[in-house]
Amino acid sequence: WGENPNAGFCHTQVEPSREGKLLINIIDELRVAAADGFLSLHEDVDAHQSYLYSFEQSPTPTEFSKGLAATEQGFFPPLDDGDYDGAIFVNGIAHNYCDGSFEDRLFHEGSPRTVCTETPGARPFQELVDATVAIIKTFLSYRT
Repeated sequence: WGENPNAGFCHTQVEPSREGKLLINIIDELRVAAADGFLSLHEDVDAHQSYLYSFEQSPTPTEFSKGLAATEQGFFPPLDDGDYDGAIFVNGIAHNYCDGSFEDRLFHEGSPRTVCTETPGARPFQELVDATVAIIKTFLSYRT
């Protein structure tokens, strides 16, 4: 449909996608489920490098964000440091960048930490599977 499924949840005039509207319809249930944290696993189909967006109650990335980035980087090189569409990436992490994503909204609604990982879709499928499993395990190791 040409819609961005991870935009329009807050801080923006962008209309949520069809999928986004479904998430908004159950936001109360998802907020409860994200009481300790929220992980969203994405794939950037054009990328050859990994990166993530993290939201935490700290001005700089904590071991939580750094640990997830390290896990990704165990499989794929990190995105080069710099400004990408307004998000400043350092060591593969854009930290507390209010972009209107679902993770951004859940963080502002009380989830103590949320993260959206981006694995490079241009890589072999099995590498993506192995990396995703490792990312999930790392995320769970930080649960409170």
